[in-house]
Amino acid sequence: LPFTPTEAPVAAAAAAATAALDVSAARVALVGLPRMADAVVRAAIAGFGATVVGPDQGPDLLVVDPHAAPAALAIAADGPAPKQVLTTPRRLIPELPEAARATALAVLPYPIGRARLHRALAAALGLAAPEDTGPSETVLSRRYRAPADAEARAARAVVLVAEDNAINRTIIARVLTRFGIAHDLATDGAEALALVDRAAHGLVLTDFHMPEMDGFALTARIRDGETRDGAARLPIVALTADALPGTRERCLDAGMDDYLVKPIELEKLYGVIERFLPVALELRRPEADDDGPASTDRSGAAAAVPAAPAVDPDIFDTGPVIMAFGAWAADARGFVAGALERCRDLVAENGATLAARDLAAARSAAHALKGVALSAGAGRLGRLAGDLQDALDAGDLETAEVIVDLLTPTLEELYGALSQFLD
Repeated sequence: LPFTPTEAPVAAAAAAATAALDVSAARVALVGLPRMADAVVRAAIAGFGATVVGPDQGPDLLVVDPHAAPAALAIAADGPAPKQVLTTPRRLIPELPEAARATALAVLPYPIGRARLHRALAAALGLAAPEDTGPSETVLSRRYRAPADAEARAARAVVLVAEDNAINRTIIARVLTRFGIAHDLATDGAEALALVDRAAHGLVLTDFHMPEMDGFALTARIRDGETRDGAARLPIVALTADALPGTRERCLDAGMDDYLVKPIELEKLYGVIERFLPVALELRRPEADDDGPASTDRSGAAAAVPAAPAVDPDIFDTGPVIMAFGAWAADARGFVAGALERCRDLVAENGATLAARDLAAARSAAHALKGVALSAGAGRLGRLAGDLQDALDAGDLETAEVIVDLLTPTLEELYGALSQFLD
């Protein structure tokens, strides 16, 4: 949130005081950082007058990417164990081990800012307090338990989700579950309208394009009912993969309160709940860290969870799946396998409908493929489907036919990249 006029000078003065601290005595070890990040951090440390040492040379601070070097979390030099800063791509922050996050001085997403690194060094030397990692990191990566259904409904703290795409619906439901938010699911606008309970629902998340009744018609019916009955306004936020200029204005003109672009970003969904339904955040409770392993082997012992696939993120970005499932565990792998099969069906449907010159059906199939692929993390395939949708919207059949021919090899590329990581 922005600073108030009285907070701004206080925060600026605190930042300036921290920046003036002498951290030249710090000895810092870097483990597992990508080449460019490693070079940037080394240059910053040298600029502070501090020293880069090996992890076994008694560092004051260990800067580690636990995804690239998980064993580094267990490194212990002679004497007291060094304090740690965890650094990782922002999309993988939810996958960081809870125990490691709890003891780290800070979690710094790439690219690592010079000011935040300086503060971490000052904290390691006992010259400054560790920074507050804020909701975009610690809060968003924790798991919460939703209140009892009756309690949530009595407080009007239930989110109603209207989404016809099963893949998108699963992602949203998993994220709301991680947040500890009670929710109801509807497969289209008509079902959502039948489910709306003003005494229980405090927020509606609705897709734009759905069969039977789309998000705009659903919003109109809800607003008409509020006007007729003199009821309080129910916040409605749209979900759309079509982030075009004027989308927000179109939503507001239709009676909605805001919109989110799919694939949904954790921070933005949290912000919507914080803005429109803060009572839901007050009712939830943090889950215990020792709730038990996510999976076990046949003997009942905890089974190791495989690392997320190290593939070209342009082909497959693990972020959306890790965001929803927390780790590359069996349920996440099963979800991705199901999403790939759905993509295969939609690729075939795109080809068949375009060949039959059923342009409305072809456009619908392209839109569905875009939504499934992007929500599952298959960026290249999703963007290609988006290009196909745009070509069909423009009536450019020649370009659409070229793009359709690219869908199958792009899908096979995706299968090839992920085959060894799926069950």
